[in-house]
Amino acid sequence: MSLVQTFPPGVQTVILLIEDDDSIRSAIREVLQIKGYSILEVIDVVSALEELGDGNAEFVIADYDNNQWIDPKQAIQMMCVAAPTVNFIVLTGKDDDLIELKKVEQIEVISKPFQPEDLLDMISVKLCAEERQTEGEAQGN
Repeated sequence: MSLVQTFPPGVQTVILLIEDDDSIRSAIREVLQIKGYSILEVIDVVSALEELGDGNAEFVIADYDNNQWIDPKQAIQMMCVAAPTVNFIVLTGKDDDLIELKKVEQIEVISKPFQPEDLLDMISVKLCAEERQTEGEAQGN
């Protein structure tokens, strides 16, 4: 079940934010809302899988160091399988654990601490690449 659903009018991109720390989740939400993104917030993998299964999110930002997860690598992998077309940004202070996850095309990694601009830039790059791919596919038909 989502903690918060925020959908500004006219926004197309819905981001699922998975963060167990209230203050960090609030700060990330604020940055994303200022840029006009719609936000779904959850704190655990079960809720995240429900949202992804319902097709509610187009993008995921997940805290790898989430205390709600017994095995963070497995949690991220499960979400990628559940939503293979969704892009993921994983936030972590443990880069060594993410070597395998970095190999997955739909996953980008941002090391903590990070600047809000780094997160926004990564989202923009992934969305622009997705848009170019969609346009290319449309022109090819």
